[in-house]
Amino acid sequence: MSTLKDKTVKGFFWNFLETGSSQLIALISTMILARLLVPADFGLIGMTTIFVSLGQVLVDSGFSQALIRKQECTDRDYSTVLWINISISWILYVLIFISAPWVAQYFQEPRLVLILRLLTLVLPLNAMNVIQRTILTKSLDFKQQAIITASSVTVGLVVAIIMAMQGMGVWALVGKALATQVVMALLFWTLNKWRPKAIFSWQSFHELFSFGSKLLMVYSLATVSKNIYNVVIGKKYNATELGYYTNADLMACMPVSLLTILCNRVLFPVLSPIQNDNESLRRMLRQILRPMLLIAFMMMFLFVAMADSIVSIFLGAQWLHIIPYFQILCVGYSAAVLHSVNQIIMNVKGRSDYFLRTEVIKYILIIPVIIIGIYGGIYVLIVGYAIFYWIGFLLNGFYSFRLVGYGVKAQLIDALPIILFSAIIAIITYFFGWLLPNWNAFIILILQLLVALICFVVLGRSTKLHAYYQLKELIYEYLNRVRLKE
Repeated sequence: MSTLKDKTVKGFFWNFLETGSSQLIALISTMILARLLVPADFGLIGMTTIFVSLGQVLVDSGFSQALIRKQECTDRDYSTVLWINISISWILYVLIFISAPWVAQYFQEPRLVLILRLLTLVLPLNAMNVIQRTILTKSLDFKQQAIITASSVTVGLVVAIIMAMQGMGVWALVGKALATQVVMALLFWTLNKWRPKAIFSWQSFHELFSFGSKLLMVYSLATVSKNIYNVVIGKKYNATELGYYTNADLMACMPVSLLTILCNRVLFPVLSPIQNDNESLRRMLRQILRPMLLIAFMMMFLFVAMADSIVSIFLGAQWLHIIPYFQILCVGYSAAVLHSVNQIIMNVKGRSDYFLRTEVIKYILIIPVIIIGIYGGIYVLIVGYAIFYWIGFLLNGFYSFRLVGYGVKAQLIDALPIILFSAIIAIITYFFGWLLPNWNAFIILILQLLVALICFVVLGRSTKLHAYYQLKELIYEYLNRVRLKE
C-alpha cells in the first residue's frame, strides 16, 4: 500500500503541474481575451462546443480507458486503437463539414459554417495524441505530459492574443484551439518514441471495445447532457447570452476540473492493480477523497463568496452580468469530486454497464429540467442544472455501495463535516467583503483570501477536522520527499 501511496502522491504532483499550468494559462487567456473580444464571440464558439466535445468522445470511443485498465498491452493493441481513432476522426470531420450549413441555419448564425469546419479539425489532430497520452498515463509518466500540455496551451494563448489584437474577433478563439492541438501533436510524437505498426487486430478490437463501448455511450450521454445547455441557450436567446453563460461555466468549472482530471488520470491507473481487493480500495479511496473534498468545497464556496471581486478582476466590467450564473454553477460543481470518485470505482471494477445505466437515468432526468428552464427563464435553467448535478452523485454512489461497500451514506458522512467547515469560512469571507463595498476589487480579494486562510487554519485546528490534518500530512510528506532529493 505504501508503494501505491507513493505513486499516487507523485502522480498527483505532476498531474497538478500539467493540469494546473494549463488551467492557469486558460485563466490568463480568458482574462486577456475577455477584454479584447465581446461576449458574442465566446457565444459563437459555445454553439460549436457540443460537436467538438462529442466528436472527441467518439474518436476515443472508450479505448484509452480500456487500454489503461488492461494489465498487459501490446503494440498490436496500441496500433489497432490508433488506426481506429484516426479513421473515426476523419469520418466525423467529413460529416460535420457537410452538415455545417444546417447547424448555422438552426442558430441563425451564418458565420458558424466556416467556424465549425475549421474548429473541428481538432478532431483528427487529437486522434493522433490519444495513444501517446495513454502510454504515458499507463506508465504513470505525468511529467512529460505536463511539459507537453503547458507548452501547447501557451502557444495557443499567444496565437489567440495576436489574432485578437489584430481585430479578428471570434477567429482568435478558433486559432487558439487549432494552434494548441497542432503543437500538442508535434510534441507528443517528438518526445514519445513509440511508433505504430502497420497492423490491425480484430481480436484486440473486440477485447477492448467490449469494455470501451459502454464508456463510449456513457461519455457521449454525459457530453450531450453537459453541452445541451449551449444548444438551448444559443437557440432561445442569442450569442451574447450564450457567451455570458459559457464564460460563467468556464470560470466555475475550472478549479474542480483540475481536481477531477487529477482523480481520473491518477487514481484509475493506480487503483486498477488492486481492483479485486475491496478493503484496500475503500481504504485508499477514503484516504484520498477527504482531502480532495476539502480542497473542492473550500474553493467552490469561496468562489461564491468572492464572486464580485473575481469577475470584476479577471473578466472586467462588461462581464458583471455573469456573477449570479457563476455563483449558482459553483454550488452545483462542488459535487464534482464525488462524481469523479464514484465513476472511477465503477471503471476500476470493470462495471462500465453500471456507469452507462447511471448516465442513461441522468440523461432522462435532465429533460424535464431543460423543459422547465426553457419556460422559466435562464436562471431557472441554471439552478436546475446545479440541482441535477447533485442528484447525479446520488445515483453514482448507489452503485459504489454495491461494488466496494462505500456508498452515498458513507461518502456523505465523510463529506458533511467538510461541507459545513467550508460553508462557515465562506460565509465569514463573504461578510468581510460586504463590509468593504467601495474598496478596490483587487484589495478586497486579497483581504478576503487572507481572512479565509486564517479561518481555515484556526477552524481546522480547533475543530480537529480529519480532512484538514490529512491534507497537511500529504503536503508535508511531499515537501519532505523533495527536500531529501535535494
